[in-house]
Amino acid sequence: MIHTIIRILLFTFFSLQVSATEVDSFTDRDPLLKDALCPLNDLMNDYFKEAILIANQKNSCNPVTISKALIKHLGRLGWNKIEIDIEHSELIDKRRSLRENSIYQHVLMKDAWALWLAKLGFIIRINDTFVGSDKFGHFIQQGYYYFEEIYIKNKTLKDAFDYGEMTERTYYGLETTGVYSYGDLAANYDGLLFWERMSGLNLPPNTEPYFACENNTWRQISNFSWTDYITTAWDEGINCSRYVSQHMTDSVNTNIANLEKKRFARYQCPNVEKNICKSLIEHYGNVAEHFITDKCF
Repeated sequence: MIHTIIRILLFTFFSLQVSATEVDSFTDRDPLLKDALCPLNDLMNDYFKEAILIANQKNSCNPVTISKALIKHLGRLGWNKIEIDIEHSELIDKRRSLRENSIYQHVLMKDAWALWLAKLGFIIRINDTFVGSDKFGHFIQQGYYYFEEIYIKNKTLKDAFDYGEMTERTYYGLETTGVYSYGDLAANYDGLLFWERMSGLNLPPNTEPYFACENNTWRQISNFSWTDYITTAWDEGINCSRYVSQHMTDSVNTNIANLEKKRFARYQCPNVEKNICKSLIEHYGNVAEHFITDKCF
């Protein structure tokens, strides 16, 4: 019993540090949510300005200088700055359910104790995609970890994927919230692509980096837009999560089915036509299997 209490206390402290909040992508799936694209773009472009100020103090045109400057500004531990700014922004329309009113309302504490100790995250709409606020932290923090593994520690993309999948099996997922989120893993990977563009490394054809450096002075040459990264793979209503136990799976599915009856709309995951799954697999190609739900294959 004592060991169980200690384990819970340790995981509680750690989960708060690494932002283990889960989201409900079904209950607040409101098409009347205002599109948050513009204020979110403005937020990131403001961060870029701060990163330039930090980078230009380093007197270096090393490609990773600007990336290190941005991650220093946004933070690597606890809730990422972007998650905090989203929560407090009056310009970003968002919805959040209480656990007791969510699809997790009948989940047992022993299966998902973090859901009982922390608030659920927000749902935001970007174009027609519903995204949990936690995905932005994954995009920044875990995306940077993937970038660091590959470009600073000289490891492989597979090593980065292995790390991401381990976090969903443990402290970001099954051992805390009871949820293994493929949407989190998709945001991690798209975050890697973002950090590559930040540093001007491994860019796709006809893609311009965000920054240029001359005489140890950085300047921004391209504006940021979330539409370059966010796909429906970030949406847990489409890229279906899996759960730690059969009881949790059954209770979540029952509550989703009840939402369908109440609203006369389809919510069962994936709650859209299969051609969305097909397009996601085509979009991500040979890495899709690492973060697209097996329900899509």
